[in-house]
Amino acid sequence: MKISIPDALADTYQAYADQQGRSLDLVVTAQLEKFQRVVPGKAVVIVTPSDQAILEKRLGGPVTSGGDIVARVDRLASISFAGIHLDFTPGQKVELASRAARLGIAVPELVKRIVSQLESQFFTGGPIVEPSPSDAVTQ
Repeated sequence: MKISIPDALADTYQAYADQQGRSLDLVVTAQLEKFQRVVPGKAVVIVTPSDQAILEKRLGGPVTSGGDIVARVDRLASISFAGIHLDFTPGQKVELASRAARLGIAVPELVKRIVSQLESQFFTGGPIVEPSPSDAVTQ
């Protein structure tokens, strides 16, 4: 099969092939194989090598797939405790960290206390524990 591509594009891939000591056909075939599951015309997110390095640093290790990125971001954007999964926005996580710092405790301990209060209110009908004035959120 023969496919025609613009000369500038062929030159770019030829440069990649030369750098790798491979033929143009092998380089283009490998590239097309990587994208065979991507429907032409659909949106694709390209992660540059420098962006990938930043992601891997922030996510705590090598990123191997889009699903891997989603799973790691999900872990960062949520907290699970006592079988309860809570999703938080980045702003809410900052607020949790701020409240925990004001109380002199770690965020997991704060979440444990919140879950304990929820369990008390829901299962025993206990009183709602009012936050102290230092915990009040300013608007």
